[in-house]
Amino acid sequence: MEFVRDLAKLRTLEGNKPEIALTTNGQLLAEIARPLKEAGLDRVTVSMDAVDPERFGAHYTRAQWI
Repeated sequence: MEFVRDLAKLRTLEGNKPEIALTTNGQLLAEIARPLKEAGLDRVTVSMDAVDPERFGAHYTRAQWI
C-alpha cells in the first residue's frame, strides 16, 4: 500500500495526480482492494486466464498473443 500511497503523492507537469493502475491475477484482491483504493489506486485489470483458465482457454490460446 505504501508504494501506491507514494505514487499518489506525485503530480504531473500540469499539477494533476497521475492515474495509478494495477494488473493482477486476482489473488488476494478481495482483501486488499479497499486499502489500495484508499491509498490512491484508480484502476485494476484482472487477468482473465487467472480467473477461470478453462473458460479463458476455450476462447483464447497463449499462442494467439505471441
